Amino acid sequence: MRIIKSLVFTVALMFGSVANANIMLWLDPSVQTDITTGDDISLKIMISGLGDNSPLSLGAFDLDVLFDESQLSFTGYNMFDGLGDLSLFEADDFSGGEYAAGKINLFEISYLFDWELDTLQAGTFALAELFFHVDALSSGESSWLSLLGYDFADAEGLSLDVSMGDDAVIYGKALVSTPSPAPLALLGIALIAMFIRSNKTQFVA
Repeated sequence: MRIIKSLVFTVALMFGSVANANIMLWLDPSVQTDITTGDDISLKIMISGLGDNSPLSLGAFDLDVLFDESQLSFTGYNMFDGLGDLSLFEADDFSGGEYAAGKINLFEISYLFDWELDTLQAGTFALAELFFHVDALSSGESSWLSLLGYDFADAEGLSLDVSMGDDAVIYGKALVSTPSPAPLALLGIALIAMFIRSNKTQFVA
């Protein structure tokens, strides 16, 4: 049964008709600040616009996450249970992981019936969480991550039209500027010099 449904979803993703829905995919948080070299960060892939514990539900997805490999290193991911419990074989993870520099593939298919997915999925939920190590991010610099959707199918195998949200941005920690003590020191020296000079003038007189 699982093999048959997997094949059905795969074929549907390639040739299925489109189910109408206003569905959005995005990275959360979309902005992270005060990040420094050596930090570990994570982002969740969120989806919204499906039925809230009712049809329409997500039955399968295949997407890529792009990132700047010169600044970030991918360290792993975690699938959530929105399409079923992987440990109970309610869904399968066919993800390719980091299959090329700066490119991560996530691919999951559910084996649950449509009514089970309808009951399971809220209107907005997280598909997966991604983990990265910050290799190089100086003050004033920023890095980015972007979603690239390939195929999405509903609980019946019909192709879904999903919009991708804006890039997520990571900003390096800003340097805190502190007043330099040099001007105050110079002013103090000047006042002392004037005081000494004034005393010398009075002593000579």
